[in-house]
Amino acid sequence: MEKKRGKYSQELREQVVARMRAGARVKQLARELEIPRSVLYEWRERAEEEPGGEGYEREERRKDREIAGLQVQVRDLEAAVGRKVLEVDFLQSALRRVGVKIPARRNAGKKTSGPKSAAGWIRKAR
Repeated sequence: MEKKRGKYSQELREQVVARMRAGARVKQLARELEIPRSVLYEWRERAEEEPGGEGYEREERRKDREIAGLQVQVRDLEAAVGRKVLEVDFLQSALRRVGVKIPARRNAGKKTSGPKSAAGWIRKAR
């Protein structure tokens, strides 16, 4: 086959990859064309990564499935947040009706202060 300044032509590469995809044995092609098998495998790998190649299409499908899964997850999380907001609103209005004071938000969740020397505490370092 023809070489181009020490490199193989794009046409040759495409023909070889097409033959490999059609089921031709790589070892036999390598002998016939006098090209190392590693080079043939590299050509096939590069061809699969290009748009329209099998590997490229497989990767695109994987990404599409992953995106669809993430979209479902986002939808479920948004629904859960919406339910929690409704729950909080309901509980706050119920507490207001009962007459319970709702704590100010700036101290919400913080520990309340208390006596440091509660009974049973040992304050000396051992």
